[in-house]
Amino acid sequence: MRDYVGEYLSTYQLLGLLLLLGAAFFTVAFTANRLLSRRAPSVSKNSS
Repeated sequence: MRDYVGEYLSTYQLLGLLLLLGAAFFTVAFTANRLLSRRAPSVSKNSS
């Protein structure tokens, strides 16, 4: 029982770590996208 609980928690710990890494990746990508688009505004916004 003890090993099962430990394995269960470690599985969710891994999923939580992957979720945090994914969130950090999207945050960095979104911030970089905003910074880059601020320096070089795209014309595609006005074309639609």
